[in-house]
Amino acid sequence: MSGEDERVRALVWLIAALGGTVASGCVRHYQEPAVSEPHAVVRIRTIRHRWAGPMLDETVRLNAYAITMPPAGPGPTTHALRVRPEPAMWRFGTDFYHLEQRSRLETYQESYSCGTSSYPQTCTRTQTRTAYYTAHVTDAACQGVVQHEPLAGAAYLLQYEFYDHGHCTASCFRQLSSPSGEFQLIPCGPNEPPAYATPASMALPRAPHAAPRTSGGENAGGARPRNTLSPP
Repeated sequence: MSGEDERVRALVWLIAALGGTVASGCVRHYQEPAVSEPHAVVRIRTIRHRWAGPMLDETVRLNAYAITMPPAGPGPTTHALRVRPEPAMWRFGTDFYHLEQRSRLETYQESYSCGTSSYPQTCTRTQTRTAYYTAHVTDAACQGVVQHEPLAGAAYLLQYEFYDHGHCTASCFRQLSSPSGEFQLIPCGPNEPPAYATPASMALPRAPHAAPRTSGGENAGGARPRNTLSPP
């Protein structure tokens, strides 16, 4: 591929990643193509090998759009959706956190009457006060990114695994059926075989599984939904 082709391809990725941005900064939710439109089927699987905080905030983004995932539970979280055959940048985020009540000194301007009865005036002075607020404190976080250009009629598995703070993986695999009825998984990329028909429904294959890394003698496990204050 020439240098010019590489620059054009990079520009396409950038346009796809920014195309859904809203001026207000809000994130819109992804709208799947209709079954009758050209599309690929993508299964998203998120796995948490360690519960690293009392609460969890997980995010999945397709370009600038949010993907609505099922609540996190004791096992892997899986969600399937149809995606358009166009450049896609998938972003995964994990934020284990807790809330703390904190205080800080704030300054403000106070108005008061000054001057004389003949010449009333209003003056201002700087005062301080103690303000209380709830702070979001991150216990462990990680982000993963996968770039992919799905083929119409193909099926894929995107797998994101969280191990510890700053330690996570994000992988993309193409699902190929075999005569035995099982699926073969191959890495996504330019060497994928062509796809001809849009799959309607496919069983979830066994995904490649990296050995979980734990710390402090903790066992690998799932996370409870956000705002759940008890450990699993």
